[in-house]
Amino acid sequence: MSTNNAVNTSLSGQSGAGSFAGTISPAFTTPNIGTPSAGTLTNCTGLPASTGISGLGTGVATALGQNVTGSGGIVLSTSASLTTPNIGSATAISIQMQNNGSPIYSSDGNVALGVYISGGSSVNYWGVVGGIASNSPVLQCFGSDTNIIGQMNGKGTGGVAIQGTGTNNNAPSGCVGQFVDGGLVSAVSFTTTNVAQNMTSISLTAGDWDVTYCTQLFFTSTVVTGSGGGCVTTTSATLTTGGVGAGSWYVFPQGTNPVYTFSGTTRVSLASTTTVYLVGVNQWSANAPSFYCQMTARRVR
Repeated sequence: MSTNNAVNTSLSGQSGAGSFAGTISPAFTTPNIGTPSAGTLTNCTGLPASTGISGLGTGVATALGQNVTGSGGIVLSTSASLTTPNIGSATAISIQMQNNGSPIYSSDGNVALGVYISGGSSVNYWGVVGGIASNSPVLQCFGSDTNIIGQMNGKGTGGVAIQGTGTNNNAPSGCVGQFVDGGLVSAVSFTTTNVAQNMTSISLTAGDWDVTYCTQLFFTSTVVTGSGGGCVTTTSATLTTGGVGAGSWYVFPQGTNPVYTFSGTTRVSLASTTTVYLVGVNQWSANAPSFYCQMTARRVR
């Protein structure tokens, strides 16, 4: 083969092995072509996506090298629309619902939970607070309002069923069913005729309470004339007619050493912690009775 000086010079600095290549459709085996100044890679294969493409954003090259799950188009971060995604266990997530209601479906395709907004911009909402070991989870109201009444409604005439406790424990303080017992007051005498006095009392926190009282009057002898009265009230040593309590009781005992029992339940609604009294008044002209009494309260809401 005849060569010219340029070819001779090129051959003297050759690298690699194999046959000489022409300019049209040459075939190369593992060549190192350096950095070409121009080229079209339409028919090239085997480019490693995770390392062979420059100019990609952070993490994009690594993502291109991962296996694909699901189907559809590429999802970007703003206003993405997903169809039945499985998001696994998310560490933080915010889901924006439609105003007319957005259901959450179970695995069988049926609605498991519906979130609905009654109108306007919702600023108060329910939240679920998990409980650590030996503590109860809490369904709690949150929002921008200072005081929020949580409400659960049934549909139609269905109402809402709330399961009661299954054992002999006590309702926590502040919860519906909380019970307060003032204890038994034994054999106390009325001190002054026609003057109201506190027979017993209990301290109740803010809320709506049913207060129950029971009083027994013991006479030591036959009393022909006279009477007594009492009521449940928030005013110490004051007999309030009608008051917040059970009204008044009056007796005209007959016979020898009679015993009279009076009991009742009344509603007491409180805005703050308040002492509630069972007040009695002695109006007997002689031989006033002594009394036993007890007052209890049950929170109804």
